Amino acid sequence: MIDINSFEKMESTQSHTFINFSQGVPYTTLGWSSYKNFNKKMNDILLKVKDEFDVDVYLQEYEDINISENFYWIYSFSVNEKDVLININSFIKSNVNDVMNCFFIKEDDELYSFNNHDENFKNYMHPFLANYYCHMVFTYDMYIKPTHPPREKSYSKETFDISKVSTIMKLSEFKKTINDYMSITNHSEHHEYMYADDGFFSSKYEGNKTLREECLPIIKYVEYKNIPKDLYTQLGIKKDNFDAKIFNDKFAIILEITSAVPDHDHHYLSIRKSVTPEGYLPVKNMHDLKKEFDMFPDKIVRAINLKHEKEYGDERILIVNMPMEYTYQNEGYIIDEILKEVKERVVRGKGSFVEILLNDKKIIKLF
Repeated sequence: MIDINSFEKMESTQSHTFINFSQGVPYTTLGWSSYKNFNKKMNDILLKVKDEFDVDVYLQEYEDINISENFYWIYSFSVNEKDVLININSFIKSNVNDVMNCFFIKEDDELYSFNNHDENFKNYMHPFLANYYCHMVFTYDMYIKPTHPPREKSYSKETFDISKVSTIMKLSEFKKTINDYMSITNHSEHHEYMYADDGFFSSKYEGNKTLREECLPIIKYVEYKNIPKDLYTQLGIKKDNFDAKIFNDKFAIILEITSAVPDHDHHYLSIRKSVTPEGYLPVKNMHDLKKEFDMFPDKIVRAINLKHEKEYGDERILIVNMPMEYTYQNEGYIIDEILKEVKERVVRGKGSFVEILLNDKKIIKLF
């Protein structure tokens, strides 16, 4: 346990400048198009500090549902020289104010930013924000590195057997097979499987990858469309030119399934077990997550456009899996802005697909 003297010593060399978006989350108050321009200018401040002072600054987002109408961006850095720290603080605040004034109308008594070295810093600290601030100070010098799947299987649960669903089978049987496997009969075994480096979220074993990226999305689609259970389903194999088919003797629904994930998705999945009970990660990991979130619409657009490049001779439905852990608390307003951005940028709209659906906790119709 760290005592108060040790905490204050760490705190003295660290700077954390909080930007308070009291008018609402910037993605929605600005709209995604203006937000991208705003975000670029705010990120340019990091480059300016690096050029001017040769100091690395980390930018992250913080939102807590317990703090009403407050959403924060936080600039963090550390230097040992007090005068340098003060100069960089002033530099950041000045640049932040310049950018904010270009995009927001300031209320008379509104304060855009406050810093942990400000005289009245404690006045701005909501208890939940103060808790997160302490976490930042404690973990500033930490960085959780990704782990890689072990050579030998590390979880006790049997890996999902693809052969059980690789033949043509009744939809009801398909669903039962998947649901039986995912049912929690042993809580410790299930937890171990879900959090193992080679478990559910890993692609080391084909069974886990197929289950996660194809089987579960198919079931979710079936429930979304309320498709009768007496139809048949077939997973595409390498010689087939489809991912899945739902059919009877009168018609067929052909599914193409793809995923939009960050470049370093394996990194974030491997460190998820290090998240605190409050959902916190160290400052530098949160900085990485913000960068990935800002690029998330690009990943969805790219995944769709790559599917558009293929020529199919029949009508199909495209399902794009998107992990909503990259939209923070999966709030509807964030998802809505992502959808607007994607709709504007997809080259061919829905193209030859009958529908394009986005999938995570629920199915969302894009086109």
